[in-house]
Amino acid sequence: MKNPVAVDAQSFFLYFNYGKITGKLLKKNDLY
Repeated sequence: MKNPVAVDAQSFFLYFNYGKITGKLLKKNDLY
């Protein structure tokens, strides 16, 4: 079985990176 802590950390980093990408998109939209 996978280590639940490792899976939780991986999902956290994926969510964090997704937030940074969407944050950049929102900032670009604000420029217009």
